[in-house]
Amino acid sequence: ENPYETGMAFTLHTGLYCDVVMDDQRELLVRNAHAEPEWCANPDLKHGMSFYFGSPLNWPDGEIFGTICVLDTQAQNNAERYRGLLPEFGRVIDSDLKLLVEIAEREHLAAELKKSNDELEQRVAERTGELTIAIAELRARELEIQEVNTTLRVLLNRVEKSRAEAEEQIVQNVNDLVIPLVEKIRAQSRTTELQTHLSLLEASLRKIASSLS
Repeated sequence: ENPYETGMAFTLHTGLYCDVVMDDQRELLVRNAHAEPEWCANPDLKHGMSFYFGSPLNWPDGEIFGTICVLDTQAQNNAERYRGLLPEFGRVIDSDLKLLVEIAEREHLAAELKKSNDELEQRVAERTGELTIAIAELRARELEIQEVNTTLRVLLNRVEKSRAEAEEQIVQNVNDLVIPLVEKIRAQSRTTELQTHLSLLEASLRKIASSLS
């Protein structure tokens, strides 16, 4: 009958067999604790466990995990048999411990990857928001430029129209007012020199009017 209940806990460094196994990292065989003074105060004796054989269990990095051991209420003369069995069980547990470490490392890596992915998605979202704002500002700026261009075209059209109207008015004034006046003055002039100058003036005015029309 097993005197140890499920979930029962023991305080380490209180004289347990397992304390020596874990502290010294070695196998321990106690055939009869009642016959060995160093084990008389062993807490396991309260449960009648006078026989003990155990070996250490370590994590893959060498840190102590615990022990794998056999306890009994009476001495065992065939303890050598356990020396062959416990290492086999120990190797199974070692494999499980390695698997646990690998699982923990994978979970840690997965968590780091998820964290990195979340941060990347956050940066992408922030950058996307910044680009969206920048694009909206550029579009607004483009509309402003289009409006300015439209206004400039209207102003240029008005300037061109005003210039054409002014030139037309100048041509009309030259033809209707200035040239007739020059012709009248020339007809009334009495000197050949003055008539010649007036003829040159009239020719120049007609050339100017022709270039503007």
